[in-house]
Amino acid sequence: MGYYLFEVGVEELPVTYLNIAIKHLSQGFANLLDKYDVEYGKLKSSGTPRRVYVYIEDLAESQKNKRKEIIGPPVNVAFNKEGELNEIGLKFIKSKGINKNNIKIIERPKGKYLGGIVEESSKKTVSILLENIVNIVLSTPFPKTMRWDDSKIYFARPIRWLLSIYNGELLPIKLGNLEADIYTWGHRFLDNNKIEVYRYNDYERKLEEKFVIVNKDKRKERVKDFIGKAIEKYDLSFEYDKELIEEVVNLVEYPEGVISTFDRKFLELPEEVLITTMKNHQKFFYLREKSGKLTNRFIGISNIVPLKKETIEQGYSKVLKARLSDALFFFEKDKKKSLLDNLYKLKGVVFQERLGTIYDKTLRIERISEYLYNLLGCSCDIKNIKRIARLSKCDLITEMVLEFPELQGYMGKIYTSIQGENNIVSEGIYEHYLPRHSSDELPTTIEGAIVSISDKIDTIVGNFLVGNIPTGNLDPYALRRDARGIISIICEKELDFNIFELVNFVVRLYNEYGNFDVNRQDVVVEVVDFIKQRLKQMLISQDNITPDIFEAVSDKYNSLCLLKEIALTLNEFKASSDFKIVTIIYKRINNIILKNNWSIEHYDTNLFDSEYEWELHSIITKFSEFINIKKKEKGYRDILEKMATFSKPLNNFFDNVLVIDKNNDIRENRLALLLTLRNTINSICDLSKIIY
Repeated sequence: MGYYLFEVGVEELPVTYLNIAIKHLSQGFANLLDKYDVEYGKLKSSGTPRRVYVYIEDLAESQKNKRKEIIGPPVNVAFNKEGELNEIGLKFIKSKGINKNNIKIIERPKGKYLGGIVEESSKKTVSILLENIVNIVLSTPFPKTMRWDDSKIYFARPIRWLLSIYNGELLPIKLGNLEADIYTWGHRFLDNNKIEVYRYNDYERKLEEKFVIVNKDKRKERVKDFIGKAIEKYDLSFEYDKELIEEVVNLVEYPEGVISTFDRKFLELPEEVLITTMKNHQKFFYLREKSGKLTNRFIGISNIVPLKKETIEQGYSKVLKARLSDALFFFEKDKKKSLLDNLYKLKGVVFQERLGTIYDKTLRIERISEYLYNLLGCSCDIKNIKRIARLSKCDLITEMVLEFPELQGYMGKIYTSIQGENNIVSEGIYEHYLPRHSSDELPTTIEGAIVSISDKIDTIVGNFLVGNIPTGNLDPYALRRDARGIISIICEKELDFNIFELVNFVVRLYNEYGNFDVNRQDVVVEVVDFIKQRLKQMLISQDNITPDIFEAVSDKYNSLCLLKEIALTLNEFKASSDFKIVTIIYKRINNIILKNNWSIEHYDTNLFDSEYEWELHSIITKFSEFINIKKKEKGYRDILEKMATFSKPLNNFFDNVLVIDKNNDIRENRLALLLTLRNTINSICDLSKIIY
């Protein structure tokens, strides 16, 4: 068994691009070898900002031998009376390359046929690699690519070298103007020289000697180890930040930790300002005292081994001081102004070209919040909700947020708290932006939740009205994210309201602000469906429901929390044998109704001539009453449990009653009886959509 080592050397890749490249290279080679049925052992891929590699060990020299069965002409056509191959039979095996020893008689439903086994020649692994590697590399799905020479190839950054070693020898690959070699390169600043490589162990070891830790997991452990020693030395604590560690690891080839400090006067700044400056802008790790209070010590990760660490420490401290000095200046300046004074200044900030300004949006959020408050029948103070909505965007033009956009909402919370607003209002201003991404926190207050939903639904409806509807992977206005945010809030807080009514109100509200060349009722339907589809995807991915379950209830409910509840409950009942029988019989009933084009529910009990019709009538009557009671109690589990008990009486009915009776009156009465039952069940879920 052999091995293959392949490396693409590039100019520094952006942080997020490195993960894309590593994953694609790993999957690309795995898919290639699986496609061609080439056996291999371990396959690993990793990289640094300047290189991405894949290593495959225990690699077979060629594909597995393949045996293929081929069917030819019927036996009576391919053989003569003596049982020997005739001209037709001989021509067939010759054309297919079948050895006489490998011919066989193959039986099929229509008779016996001449056939045989063909040994397909296996392809060499070397040939497979040579034919496909370039395509794997160039098909890496980067968000953006570039061209850097006349080769007309595109990649995230210019490709500078290729390393290609198969079983200790060069495997010649040509990509654009580059030809692969047996060399890689050391650290750009510490030892930027050629390194001759023949095996993976040499590759990893020699690179580390030249200040490149090529395996990102090893770099990660090195960073975590340094942080651990630092907090132990200074008796501090560290909030493990997976996202920041991943980002830092993707920025360096040879991480060296440096502990530095900033002036304690900057601790007067709000904590999130300090964290944002260190984490988002400088990629520094912030530290806390054991009490939880932020300290003025921080950790920076350098990509070089300095002669004097003091020089790096001072440099990090200096650059952070400049950022924090700006922040402190902005903070002091902003505190002197009332946040509400910024409201009318929002008239100069465009929300969306055809949807007005942020000021317009603020007024809409206020009205939507009030409408949603009434829709929910909340007991909280509407004044707080309207105040949150009115102030929600006022921090967007503060000096601090203009410099640090990530702090929108948070600075609104800080400034209003300083300026005397109550805690509910201050917290609501921050919470109305939540959740900002799939793993983000949700609003804790009902006031913040209402304004958050109002803000997000305003954005979705407005963009649908002007045609900015997500397609495929394109969602430039992050409407899917907003829809998932709305759903998460509604389901977490169990907010039971009609989403159709809310969307309809927002569409009518937009109508007061401008004319849109669309059918507004169509937009309402499209937006509601768009949101429900996001709920469907969330239930499939997070709760393992099957798509058919969601389709069975989606059109029945416009309360998203109720829709989720009944979908989850129905998903449980699907596995029940009794419920399966009811579903199968329901589909039979539905087919009978559709086949006979029947649409009249009214039936006459005087036309019943069997106990089974009376039993079905009793089920319908009692079940309708049961549904009305349980709907008020949100007892949908009880309804489905009751539905599952119908399996026996429904079986009895079809075993003993002929629906399509010769007597026209009896036939139509039985069709009406079945239609009434179907529609009664249909008021809860459409069982015809369920797949077994």
